[in-house]
Amino acid sequence: HGNNTRLSLKQTMAERTEVNVCWESTVYPDGGMYEGLMKDGQCHGKGVFQYADGDRFEGEYQEGLMDGLGVYKWSNGSVFFGQWKENNMHGCGKKYYPGGAIEEGEWVDDDFVGDFTACNAQEAETAKVAAVGVAASARMFMYKPDGEVTLKNGLRLEQHPVVYTAGTEFLMPGDAGDKYPVPEWAEIPIIKANSVMVSIFKNWNFKIPSQAELEAKDQALDKKRQAELQRIQAEQAKLAGDNEDDDEDDEDDEDDDEDEDGSAPKGTASISMSMMRSNKVHKSFENAARRVVRNFIQRRAQRQQQQSERAPPMACLSLAFRM
Repeated sequence: HGNNTRLSLKQTMAERTEVNVCWESTVYPDGGMYEGLMKDGQCHGKGVFQYADGDRFEGEYQEGLMDGLGVYKWSNGSVFFGQWKENNMHGCGKKYYPGGAIEEGEWVDDDFVGDFTACNAQEAETAKVAAVGVAASARMFMYKPDGEVTLKNGLRLEQHPVVYTAGTEFLMPGDAGDKYPVPEWAEIPIIKANSVMVSIFKNWNFKIPSQAELEAKDQALDKKRQAELQRIQAEQAKLAGDNEDDDEDDEDDEDDDEDEDGSAPKGTASISMSMMRSNKVHKSFENAARRVVRNFIQRRAQRQQQQSERAPPMACLSLAFRM
């Protein structure tokens, strides 16, 4: 198929000369709603179509068919950003699925042919960005004050004709306003208004994360869970080791008590025997100190508990009246 079946971005974004194009807001018998430019009763130019089955298209039309750049959102959550031709995905683009899968590359008559043909991953991303911009322009034609869609949604507004005097034609919506240059006095206000619109667009339009971003986020969460699990296991091992040390200290204390109760030879103890037992005596003093500290902490906790359970004293106040 090659270049004959591929729509270049320059072609799809080229400025077109519209004839008898009107801004319309239409509700169809099946419940579908269209807001945007029309020609001879058909969608033509930029617009937004909310289909009766829940699907939605924001982008460019040619004689009633999706043709150009646009964003299509299916009711099941899938989204396609890219090029269209005669109601089919055709050209470069990217499609996102609810499960996280992504297709990027070239489409031919609604069939995905991959990124190894006439459209690589970088060109698909470029087409996506261009489609997002066109969709934003298409949404500017929503909420026509006297349109059928507005009336169906219960917003009945008074419609007054808008007259664009000489020098203000650039304020007309859509392609009509783009045909007129912006005067010098309006450049700064237009820049400020544009910055506000860009800020609103960035903050209120959803961003679909890439598959790599989703995987990186999952990996970061897994690492965090593993680190927390290792920390808990280390704390448990440390507590188990402290309990074993306390048990060994208690056994050493019992051995020391048995040694002290045993009958020692009468007479003067030799210096060598004293040196042999010096380490054991030092250990006994350490164990005794630990027991004293533990007993002190336990007694203090018991006293605090008893004081908290004890009823507060009642003060009696006696008043003497002199008659």
